[in-house]
Amino acid sequence: MIMCLYGPDTYRRQEELRALMSRYRERNPQTDLITADFGDEPEAYEGVCDFLRQPALFSAKKAAFIREGTAVSEKRWIRTLKDFRESEDVFVIMSDLKKPPKAFAFLLAPPVRNKAFAELEGGDLERFVKSAAARAGTLFEPGALHAFLLYLVAHPDRTLRAIREVEKLSLLTPRVTQAHLSETIDWEQEPEFYRAVGALLYEKKRERRLTLLEELFLRREDSAYVFNMLAVQARGAAAAALASYDVSKKSGGLEDEEVLLSFALQLG
Repeated sequence: MIMCLYGPDTYRRQEELRALMSRYRERNPQTDLITADFGDEPEAYEGVCDFLRQPALFSAKKAAFIREGTAVSEKRWIRTLKDFRESEDVFVIMSDLKKPPKAFAFLLAPPVRNKAFAELEGGDLERFVKSAAARAGTLFEPGALHAFLLYLVAHPDRTLRAIREVEKLSLLTPRVTQAHLSETIDWEQEPEFYRAVGALLYEKKRERRLTLLEELFLRREDSAYVFNMLAVQARGAAAAALASYDVSKKSGGLEDEEVLLSFALQLG
């Protein structure tokens, strides 16, 4: 049997990998086991192939836990994986950053079990942060939570970054404010950008919203990025409007700049 985990959310993917490995070891304590990272040692595939095809020493079962298994596209490795797709005695778990390429398309179809770990967005990311904060014994004030989510979506490895930052914040305070965020986080992006995006969303006067949007354009901020930042913070009618605009964007109806202008004109 083969289990393929993939996607850019490293934290959740690695947690799933650890859980699978732990359960397998508990159920099969005498199994033969090999681990390898083809990203660091691509030549290790030879040893893994040999291990999987040789008779087990201590039990009828054996397992291989492989990181970046699709980094090696040698025919022998691909054939070995295909041969053990339906095996009841051999268990292969692969954990990769990217979706399996064409040569490994069989990993995305039965009998292989697979699970994707995309970066969390919107409500899913917010719930993850709140849960992490609760486990750490702290919580975010609404304004701080919105700012923190903006920070996360601007970077890769959002959940891993969230866990690390929440742990640091929990040592400072049981209730996180924006001032606490400023003490612990290296924003990288200018704070003015985040304030401008937030103001664009909550400003009630249309003229002021248009001025804020013009300032963002003049600073040559990426329009798609601005849209994503708005989507993270939006609630209620604004969130529904942005979701509708997102559908229009993906269907080729409007460009990002047009979406932002239309949103600024219609909001409120």
